[in-house]
Amino acid sequence: MSKIIIITGPSGAGKSTIAKKLAETLDGTWALISQDDTRELIKAGYKDADIEWTDETRKQWEVSIYICCDMVRRYYEANINCVVELFAPPTEFEKWKQQLKDIFYELFVLLPDVEKTVYRNANRELSMKEEKIRENYEWFTQWKPNEATIIDTTKHSAEESAAEIKRNISHANKT
Repeated sequence: MSKIIIITGPSGAGKSTIAKKLAETLDGTWALISQDDTRELIKAGYKDADIEWTDETRKQWEVSIYICCDMVRRYYEANINCVVELFAPPTEFEKWKQQLKDIFYELFVLLPDVEKTVYRNANRELSMKEEKIRENYEWFTQWKPNEATIIDTTKHSAEESAAEIKRNISHANKT
């Protein structure tokens, strides 16, 4: 049975970098699925969620959930493992849960301290306003340890954070 590892966290938590490092270090065949990359396949009418959140952006984001979940399902059925990185605070993760309801996955929330996310965001090509970073960070503090494994990436490199996730992947599948 294939493993599905889902990584989420606020902007600036290191999701993309850590997911890539993790997929590169795990044994076996792993597909890397990025919700942002999937959402950015849309070119005509594309809206950048980092700059503004509009009805068009929300529509693109929601469609990307269905596409990513379909990809996960197809890889899962082909017995190919997946690392999926996405932006989903607890209330928004419900859409993912509905789509993946019969697939086993492990959920990891990357949660560095808020000042680290602000710092990382300031060094991104397309940075968000600090108030927006702090707001979306707060959404992720609502994750409970019984819902997901929470990984503090404040003082760790991407390699160290990926190793921490790898150490926490169970040998049995769970949802």
